[in-house]
Amino acid sequence: MEELNKILWDAIDDGNTPADKARARAAFARFRRRTGLGSTPAPKPVHSIGGWIVRIAACLALPLAALTVWLLSQTLHAEEWQETSAQAGQATEVVLADGTHVFLSGGSTVVYPAHFRGHDRQVFFSGEGYFEVKADAAHPFNVLTGDARLTVLGTKFNVKAYTEDNSVSVTLDEGRLTFSSTSAKGTAACDMVPGDKVTFNRATGQLSKTYGDTDAGQWRNGMFYFKNEPLGEIARSIERHFGVRVFIENEALISQRYHMALVNGETIDDFVRILALDTDLDVQRNGSIITIR
Repeated sequence: MEELNKILWDAIDDGNTPADKARARAAFARFRRRTGLGSTPAPKPVHSIGGWIVRIAACLALPLAALTVWLLSQTLHAEEWQETSAQAGQATEVVLADGTHVFLSGGSTVVYPAHFRGHDRQVFFSGEGYFEVKADAAHPFNVLTGDARLTVLGTKFNVKAYTEDNSVSVTLDEGRLTFSSTSAKGTAACDMVPGDKVTFNRATGQLSKTYGDTDAGQWRNGMFYFKNEPLGEIARSIERHFGVRVFIENEALISQRYHMALVNGETIDDFVRILALDTDLDVQRNGSIITIR
């Protein structure tokens, strides 16, 4: 059995990169520990049954080797998933294996495979991001955002799906997109054309669609549009984009709606100044802390 260990250990070196070898050897070591392979002292020779022991070991070698190879392959496949995140106050871009570009806003994460395999291309996403999906009619592209799925071929769209928010919103700039969600509230789905904005309420399961929103993805260019949005939603967006904390002390203000546009490279100080134009608000900034009363 120890000879089998050596054969399998040496086989790991065949056709793998150094990183793959390291992961495979670690997985093989874990497999040996879990199964006790090679950890039990060899029995003392007994001539009367020694031949049977050899035969049994030979019979076990093939299925055991197959099992080990399967476990190693599962471990290596699991290692192929990668993750890219953007911290609050930052934005980043990642190019996937198929040429798709994903722009991440602050507080966003995308999990994706190093190489797409099979019929569908699939990624997992949380936060706000802008996708420029590489066209491939034979391999649909799916974005999974918890309780929602976006299915596209070659498309440009903005998706806002922070796990702590009550809603998911998608704005389509080019191509076509199918939005679907299955939750405890039921199933909702719709097809989108350029200019459509879909909003899905996670709490109620309601799906609404409007037309004409072309500004949702402009945060990539440092431009932020707030159109009749609650102050609470604006505060969360400002936190993510500028890396600050916003506290609204008067709860009645959280649902108060505002129109606001930051399109000329405004700083966080400019945001405070603009918000303070509403004389009903007392807005103070102390470093990275903004307080609204």
